[in-house]
Amino acid sequence: MENGDIPEDANEHCPGPQSESAGKS
Repeated sequence: MENGDIPEDANEHCPGPQSESAGKS
């Protein structure tokens, strides 16, 4: 988590931050 912006819950931060929400759901 070098970004720090992304939560530890978003392990797959490969896609955009918006995709993370869609992928998680």
